[in-house]
Amino acid sequence: MKDERAIALFKAFFEREPGKADIVEIIPQRTVALRVGKLDGIIYRIDGERQPLIHRFTSTDRPLLFVSSDGRQIYSVRGRYRFTDRGFEG
Repeated sequence: MKDERAIALFKAFFEREPGKADIVEIIPQRTVALRVGKLDGIIYRIDGERQPLIHRFTSTDRPLLFVSSDGRQIYSVRGRYRFTDRGFEG
């Protein structure tokens, strides 16, 4: 099932229609995770782009960083940020 909000946000950010693998449903699962700390920022690269994008969170916007008990999955929890057509804000 495709979420219309996800499609609209994708189109606004990437300025193109999403492909089959661009929007996925993440099914929540019960998992145990340990709190590592707070995220100061995030560095990410848009598919096909050479330069990474860097976003630094302000001290009041930082999300919490957790990692799964097997150490193979990271989780960003809460925080006062939004992802918009301009990328991460906050």
